[in-house]
Amino acid sequence: MTATSLRSCRLPALLLLAALAGCSPLKDPAEAAIADANAALAKVGPDGQKYAPKEYQTVSDQVAAMKAAFDKKDYETVLNTVRNVGPNLRVLGEAITDRKRQARIALSEQWAAMSRDVPGALGAVEARVAELQKGHKLPKGVTAETVAGAGAAVEAAKQGWSEAESTRKAGNVEEAVDKGKAAQAKLGELMASLAMPAPATATAAKK
Repeated sequence: MTATSLRSCRLPALLLLAALAGCSPLKDPAEAAIADANAALAKVGPDGQKYAPKEYQTVSDQVAAMKAAFDKKDYETVLNTVRNVGPNLRVLGEAITDRKRQARIALSEQWAAMSRDVPGALGAVEARVAELQKGHKLPKGVTAETVAGAGAAVEAAKQGWSEAESTRKAGNVEEAVDKGKAAQAKLGELMASLAMPAPATATAAKK
């Protein structure tokens, strides 16, 4: 075998060795670490952004840094960074759990207040409309057109509150509170148009 043929036989082997030398044993673990971190972050993403945005951003920034390091083939930095991601994910999870609990308590308190105040306000408005419809002289600032349209406005507020109650019975407290606030806002506007003092809850619902 000539020297040229020997060199030709050795070339594929040399190319293979060169390729192997360019591969890092840390690449696969680094890639797996990024995939796991991404999956964990995606799992808590919506709740994290809503209830614990600061903690969520910390983990999100770390995962982004891991990706950037991987693109630079700096696999060691990826694996060093992932050691901090795990503890920060736990902090994020704990923050979400705690703040969701606090939010549930606050929503329950809001709903209890609405359940106490809204039916009474509706009754007061209905009585006021009936009184104004019978009277010959309207209070200052109240027009006949306002009184004429008040009945439909009351029905709209009652419908809104009924939907809020149905939503609460279905178990969605957050949506029920939102619908209750909308009903309170309508009541507050209606009471103002009828020269009635607006209850504090109706005023707060506008904020």
